[in-house]
Amino acid sequence: MVKVHSYTSSKGIEELNVLVIEGSTGSSAAIGRTEGFQEIADREGWTILDSQDGDFTQTGGQEIMESYIKSYEGQFNVVICQNDNEAFGAMDAMTAAGISYGVDGDVILVSFDACTAGLEYVQSGDINADFECNPLAAPFVEEVIQQLAAGETPETVVYMEEHWYVNEDILESITVTVDGEEQEQALTVVTDEIVEAQY
Repeated sequence: MVKVHSYTSSKGIEELNVLVIEGSTGSSAAIGRTEGFQEIADREGWTILDSQDGDFTQTGGQEIMESYIKSYEGQFNVVICQNDNEAFGAMDAMTAAGISYGVDGDVILVSFDACTAGLEYVQSGDINADFECNPLAAPFVEEVIQQLAAGETPETVVYMEEHWYVNEDILESITVTVDGEEQEQALTVVTDEIVEAQY
């Protein structure tokens, strides 16, 4: 992924040494996010120093990050949190340890969910990127119900629209694989309007 390397190079980072704070063990979100990230890390040659369960909670994220700071002091430059609550906890732990993170920091911080508070931290530069997990499924479900009621056959798999939010406009898009095909998906720089419209 040349684009990702372009971003890290702009930050003066040539080698990615990553710590992952996973979601609750056994949950579909944690499994998908862990396996998906591992696949990309292996392909791109990123080093995953450790990956542990933060239970999708702020307390869990803080506790895991505190442990990571003791075990990997000075060795990591990327932290991936599998939801915003864990990211908030990781931020608390890094702040307490005097570790700078975010857009102007020494550690790139990436999160998932993109709730309102998460986007506020992206806008302030504390979180570099936040990948949306859209909980507003009702319109998509309604469409499937209407198709079934009309005797139609809906698509086997329905993808909800989700956004990739960032603080900086260094990259305009990223490449993702959907159903085995690579697609370019836009990165959205967070604005006041985006924060106000989010769930």
